Amino acid sequence: MALAIVVDNTKTKIDLFEKDVWKFEELGVETPITKSDYQLNFSRIEQHWLKITAKKFINLMALTRSHSALTSYVSSINYFSKTLKNHSRSNSVKDISRELVLCYMTDLKKAGLSNATRKHHVLNIKLFIELANRESWLSIKNSNIIYSEDIPRVPKSLPRFIPESVMTQLNQHINMFEPPVMRLLLVLQECGMRISELLTLKRNCLIADNDGDYFLYTNQAKMNKEHTIPITIETYNVFNEQMEYVNSIYGKSCEWLFPMELKSSSNKNNLRAGMPYKTRTIIEQINRVADTAKIIGDNGEIFHFTTHMFRHTVGTRMINNGVPQHIIQRYLGHETPVMTSTYAHIMDSTMKREFAKFKGVMVDVAGNIIDSESIARDISLGADNVDAQWLKRHISAQALPNGLCAMPVVQTCDKANACLTCGNFRTDSRYLDQHKEQLERTCSILDTAKQKGWTRQIEMNEKLKQNLINIIEPLEAHNDA
Repeated sequence: MALAIVVDNTKTKIDLFEKDVWKFEELGVETPITKSDYQLNFSRIEQHWLKITAKKFINLMALTRSHSALTSYVSSINYFSKTLKNHSRSNSVKDISRELVLCYMTDLKKAGLSNATRKHHVLNIKLFIELANRESWLSIKNSNIIYSEDIPRVPKSLPRFIPESVMTQLNQHINMFEPPVMRLLLVLQECGMRISELLTLKRNCLIADNDGDYFLYTNQAKMNKEHTIPITIETYNVFNEQMEYVNSIYGKSCEWLFPMELKSSSNKNNLRAGMPYKTRTIIEQINRVADTAKIIGDNGEIFHFTTHMFRHTVGTRMINNGVPQHIIQRYLGHETPVMTSTYAHIMDSTMKREFAKFKGVMVDVAGNIIDSESIARDISLGADNVDAQWLKRHISAQALPNGLCAMPVVQTCDKANACLTCGNFRTDSRYLDQHKEQLERTCSILDTAKQKGWTRQIEMNEKLKQNLINIIEPLEAHNDA
């Protein structure tokens, strides 16, 4: 019986290699439920020997690689086949050389592909050539023909966030979407999830803690790990509304939170009813509304959305609201700080707002008026490179409830909580009421200390009282001016 099974499997593989279109399920590779491409197509590979080798390569890589990786490999080999046809002498394996690889890289660049895409293609072909030679699928004299310096450098790009003006326009037309998609977009704007993770949420994705606060529980397929984030009560209400909607249509029979409806927009039976939306379906709907409603970007043209832009927008908003980067890393479920640094881009409006805080009159504990430029200079002391993000993050790090510390971030404070007796303390009229209240409390404490004869408390609070007077008087004078 065991022998029969082996023979049958061998026959299946032979049949598979005779076909130019392979279904992922034939390779034992699962197609993500939000994807629409269920197969690999080898028909664009023109050289027969290259096509056979490509199939062997994919058959082997399918044991350990994902759906998206296999798709990328075939795309790279398609480009390589085209280069081979256009630049080789005999269109044979003998033509695989350093010169051909250089032609391949040139063709990729001429095709207008981004550095990131070209990097993937070059690395894919490097792996393909080396593996084909190692496994003796091809006889190549020298398979080490792609060097590290050949790999295109990918410049650090700014996050592709959605401008607030565009987001406002989108929300003004949110009712143009089907109710489930409308709710999906509201969640996407708030949580910044990967679209595949949002579309595959199950109905039991919400959990509550002992304080009655809610958390969203997801499975991050990209990182192959579970992930939990806090959500607002407003977001919880959106989820709850969607759950009630699914119950009204499917009852308890559907496990998904965002399933497709029973009928399509043309009132035909939906073949995917009860299954999660496809990523392509969602983005097509968003851009259809953008086109119909004339949602305009900063360049005056119709704005083109991608679902990942919503994730970039959440990350950028958090950075601009002063959320520490390690918190954003945890919230977005990034494996490393490098991934989060993509969002470490501060908007011009935020930069202006932060520097505007310096433009008012600021004083120290002696009542001396401090130049705002010197504060920025002091804070950045010791930094190698003070860009907008560094300054924003470190201003936030040194912020105090009633002012600002001008000590360089790289230094350690030895004043504990005695900021009002510290020469590094800076404050302005925004905190005037707080200083007045503290002066009243200090005077009250002094009265008690004098009655009780507490010498140490009297000494400490007299100095604090004088510093508060030093702070309040010039601030009031400039306010009245």
